Amino acid sequence: MESPQVSIKPVDYVITSTLTSFSFNVLDFTPFQSVTFRVVLFTDNSPKKVEKVVMQGEDYARWGQDDNYVIQYIAKAIGVELAS
Repeated sequence: MESPQVSIKPVDYVITSTLTSFSFNVLDFTPFQSVTFRVVLFTDNSPKKVEKVVMQGEDYARWGQDDNYVIQYIAKAIGVELAS
C-alpha cells in the first residue's frame, strides 16, 4: 500500500548527469527569419534533458547550406563542446 503524496517546504534537489551527445530536429521554421530546434541531450543513449534553441537574424543568414554550422551553433547555445 502506497501512502498519499505529502506536501513539504520547497527544497533544492540537484541531480548531476554526464552528458555525452545531443540530437536535434526543427520545431518551427519561418523562411528568411528564424528556425527553432528541439535539442535532446543524452547520457550514453538515455535522454536526460530537452531544450529549445532559436536561430535568427544574422546567425540564421550565416547558416546557408552548411549543417555543420547548425551543429556548432546548437553546441554553443547549450554550453557544450563538440568531441573531436
